[in-house]
Amino acid sequence: MTEPLVRDAYAAPSMQEPPARAERARRAPSALLSQGLPSRLGLGLLLGLGVLAALVIFALPSWVRVPAPDVAPPPQAESRPDIPSTKARESRLLPEPEGAREAAQEMLAALMDELDALRARGVADWDTAGLVEIETLLAKGEEAYRAQRYSAAQREYAAARQRLEEVASRLPAIIEDLLDEGERALRSGEAGAAEQAFTRALSLAPDNAAARLGQQRARNRDRVVALLGEAQGYERMGESRQAERAWRSALELDPQASEASQGLARLAQARIGQAFAERMSEGYAALQKGDFQRARNAFEAAAKLRPDAPEAANALAQTAARATAARLEAALAAAARAARAEDWTGTEQRYRDALSIDATLPSAQEGATAARQRAALDRRLETGLREPARLTDPGVQREVEAMLREARAVRAPGPRLQRQITALQTALTAARTRVPVTLRSDGATEVVLVGNGTLGQFTRREIPLPPGRYTALGSRPGYRDARVVFTVEATGSPPPIEIQCLEALPFGR
Repeated sequence: MTEPLVRDAYAAPSMQEPPARAERARRAPSALLSQGLPSRLGLGLLLGLGVLAALVIFALPSWVRVPAPDVAPPPQAESRPDIPSTKARESRLLPEPEGAREAAQEMLAALMDELDALRARGVADWDTAGLVEIETLLAKGEEAYRAQRYSAAQREYAAARQRLEEVASRLPAIIEDLLDEGERALRSGEAGAAEQAFTRALSLAPDNAAARLGQQRARNRDRVVALLGEAQGYERMGESRQAERAWRSALELDPQASEASQGLARLAQARIGQAFAERMSEGYAALQKGDFQRARNAFEAAAKLRPDAPEAANALAQTAARATAARLEAALAAAARAARAEDWTGTEQRYRDALSIDATLPSAQEGATAARQRAALDRRLETGLREPARLTDPGVQREVEAMLREARAVRAPGPRLQRQITALQTALTAARTRVPVTLRSDGATEVVLVGNGTLGQFTRREIPLPPGRYTALGSRPGYRDARVVFTVEATGSPPPIEIQCLEALPFGR
């Protein structure tokens, strides 16, 4: 079966040989004869050539097996849009999923609601191309729905919904652009263009507060401009109250009128400046009078008006320095007065007050030390004068002598110290003076002078005693003891001292 096919394959080309080749074959015999060869020889040659050609044409293909040439597949027929393909025809025959029709209806209903809302916001004005794409996809979905291809309809509706969401997402930016356009127009004084932009924004977003406010501002712009001019005129004339009233009226019509806000801010700053100057003047006047508390209050009020003003801070620092200096001066003056009064305890305390203000003040440090030493000396001198009897003791006398030397060494002693020195010296001298004292008894009483020993029994006895207070005790068997206290003064001898036991005891009888 194969060989005829191969043979036919090779035979076909020979039968369809090109005309040039056939022409050359037909002309070959005549060419040979025209060269003058003998006729028999030419005829033999011609026959041999014919046999050879027959062998080549008919026998050679059967001797040689050659594979059949590749045959290109027939070209596919070009698909035509108006002729459904086999696959498309078959898909029409596939059953739709259960509930596909209802799902397509629900998708379409929701999509139409959203599209109606978008149309109500004027989508045809700001995205015509997007609206056309959405409607085209809807039409394709409707066509598929009518052909009962509900899944295909759902796909078209889904694509339409996605495109609708893309279009709707542009709306906030468009509204923002319109608001910016309106603001620019307001700043340029184009009230009509501003109102038009804000009105368009309100048509796209009826609840937009900025658009509503902008529309109102645009409508009031002419009146606002007039009020601003009026306020500026009052400001130039120095009529601040009228200027403020005009600016506030402008802000009521346009809360964002920056010129009015700036004008009110200038007025507020001017008032603050005036109040600041008044408080500073009040503070300096009080400072000049030495009323530091009032000065401080005034400067602090000025600082509250202008927290960053260096003038108020400097004035407060100056007030504090001067108040400190005044307190220090007062403490030192009080210390000096106490020293003149020789109130050394008070003097030391006043110097301590000064040191609490300035702990490094040398005069206060030296004054406190000196006052402390004078206070100690004063206390010792007073103790010596209050207890003159102690002066009879030799050890006490030595202490008093040293104390007197210290007191006399004080430069510029005051009257108090001089009196203390004189009195103590007198007391010391008296303590060293012996005054003759006469004692009388009955010769039977045993007499003891406290602090001076036993005197024994006597009727009369004279002994020298230093000034002071003395006690004499008498004792006698069968009698009540006698006790006599007497004082010896340096100015003279006291009267005779009687010391004897006179009262007999009952059990002694």
